[in-house]
Amino acid sequence: MFNKLAIAVALALATGSASAAAMLTVDDGTNSMSIVDQQAGDVNPIEGVLTMVWTAPNTLWTSTVSIGTTYPADGSAAMPYLDLAAVVTSPGAGSLTITFSQDGFLPTIATFNSNVGGTLNENSSALFTALAGAQSISSIGPFSSGAFSGSDTSMFATGASPYPISLTAIITHGAGGTSSFDYEVQAQVPEPGTLALLGLGLTGLGLSRRRRAG
Repeated sequence: MFNKLAIAVALALATGSASAAAMLTVDDGTNSMSIVDQQAGDVNPIEGVLTMVWTAPNTLWTSTVSIGTTYPADGSAAMPYLDLAAVVTSPGAGSLTITFSQDGFLPTIATFNSNVGGTLNENSSALFTALAGAQSISSIGPFSSGAFSGSDTSMFATGASPYPISLTAIITHGAGGTSSFDYEVQAQVPEPGTLALLGLGLTGLGLSRRRRAG
């Protein structure tokens, strides 16, 4: 199993990946802003670290500072790591969606570990989710007012094509104030025993399909 994974990664490296620069988006339902790594709106010069300072016109969100971190600053195309952190302020009720995404991750079999923590304003809530391609790899929350923390773990296996990962935070304020959070998703190579069980499961699925076809 390890040899097959190594060969798949080596082939992907040899042929190149359809990588795209990381993107950070903030949307309050009326106004939105997106920035791409090292392009206009990104105030952080480090590749793989995006920082957006956003104050939208005619919105309840008066101050938003969002930071997204991924490879090459941390992690790699073969071992994904994404971190989304933000401090948001509003004088009244409203909902804000912050999304951080990166494309071009290489085929892998991995365990994704997710962790989040922060502080929510009075009468507020937060929900954190992550997708690898079209597959959910994290869902933590919703949380309510005050200090919060949570974690999630999921297995993920992808085929030959490079895939994207996106982290999304939805912050809903019921009153004016400030909230903050740090949401981290990181891939780790699973233990040999886990890989063996996954291999047996896939083999069993293949045999079942053959019997039905017969």
